[in-house]
Order: sequence, then C-alpha cells, then structure tokens
Amino acid sequence: MMRTDPAADHRNVRFENVTFGPRNGVTIAGMQFNNVAESVCQGCDFEDMWGNTLQVAGKNSTQNEWGTLRVEDCQFNNCTAQVNSDADYVMFVGCDISNKTALTLAGENNTVTSCHVSAGGTQDKITVTGNKNKVYSTTINHTSRAIVATGCSRLHIDGIQSLISAAHAIYLDGVTNSTVEGLTVGRAGNTDTGDAVHLTDAAGTCTRNVIRDVQADVYANDSPTTRDVVHETAGVSGNKIHDCTQQGGAGLTLNSTDTSNNTVL
Repeated sequence: MMRTDPAADHRNVRFENVTFGPRNGVTIAGMQFNNVAESVCQGCDFEDMWGNTLQVAGKNSTQNEWGTLRVEDCQFNNCTAQVNSDADYVMFVGCDISNKTALTLAGENNTVTSCHVSAGGTQDKITVTGNKNKVYSTTINHTSRAIVATGCSRLHIDGIQSLISAAHAIYLDGVTNSTVEGLTVGRAGNTDTGDAVHLTDAAGTCTRNVIRDVQADVYANDSPTTRDVVHETAGVSGNKIHDCTQQGGAGLTLNSTDTSNNTVL
C-alpha cells in the first residue's frame, strides 16, 4: 500500500507493508516535509535487492528532532545496495538490517534506534559522515566494523550491544565533540583483534570526545591479544575516557603522542 497525503503545509508519502523485490527500491528526493512525523516506510520488506534499496536524498525542512521521515519496523535482508540518507531528521526505528546491507547517515540529525544490524558481507555496518547524528539502543553483529564515523562532529552513540569479530566495533576518524557511552562489546571467538573504541586522525583532528561506560569482553589467553577497550593512535588528544572496563586482553591503551592531553578517569 502506498499512500500520499497532500496538504497546505506538507506532502507525505507512506509505503506500508510493501515487499520490494530484487530491482525496485525506494528513492525519495526533492521533497519537503515540515514538522510531520510521518513514516516513509512502515512494516516493509526489502529482499535480495541489488539496485537502490532505500535512498533518502535532499534536505528536509523541519525542526522535529524525532524524525520528519520515519522508517519503522522494516526488514532489509541480503541487499547489496546500502540504505542511505543524506537528508536531515530521518529516523530508523525497529528495523532489521541483515546480511549484506549497510546503513549510511550522510545528513544531519538522523537517528537510528532499537534496530538490529547483523553480519554479512565485508562492508562496515553503519557509516556516519554527517554531523549531529545519533545511534541508540541498537544491536550490531558484524564481520567488519560496526560503526564508522569519519570527519563529523556531535555524534552520540549510546546503548550499543556489539558482537565483534576481527574488526573494531566503534571507529572514530577525525571526529570531534562526540560521545560514546553504554557500549558493550562481546567476542565472537579467539581471533578478535579489533578494539572496542578506536580513535584516529587520518580524516582530521580527533579531539574533545567523551568515551565512557564501555565494557569489552576480551580474554588474556586469546591469541592474538591486541584488542583494546579504547585505543588512540598517535596524534589523537583532548579526549576524556572514564568508566571503561574489560575482561582480559591488552587493556586501556592510550597511544597518543601527547597523552597528557587525554584524560582517563
């Protein structure tokens, strides 16, 4: 079912309980949604798609932090194309993004909450390049990195459950003024080499971030034992790290060229 709801102050499009096959996805571009918490998709299935899965393009005119466009309770199964939003104020809630599909947040003020993102393929599962995005209360099982943020600021990651493999769970590259908290990282086997939180500065300055309440399940008798709860590469400074714990492993590593500028509490 597809429903349009034109009105004087907004234009809505809603896909409800639709199954999208291998070739037909959804692209929403050039539309304005003004303070309307209306679903783009609700209860829809995207399966085995290799074209555009779900693309939300263009800027939405809104001040609604709860999401002008909402993608709710949708299934993205075994799709080769990414779910992509370079719009603002898009909310993904209760979605199951499984196997090959990944999610990209390129716009601002987008939110991912109460979703399940599972392993499959080699791509990173959630990629963030826009500012002021949020990822809350989401479970991520992954073979590559779980969340990769590059060159952005004011990212908030909270309440993530991650089953890690041989890759970092949270990877922050050139990220500023952001927070990672309430992260629990479990191990997928004895070859886990990725850090729970890894900060680096290849994409720009990585500073003024807060990393707190991170728990990593790492065992010292695993081989290799190079996985850290928090790892900062050379050049990263000005971050605050506290209440981070682990079981075994290499420990809390600060490898900055000026560790005096990183605060560990």
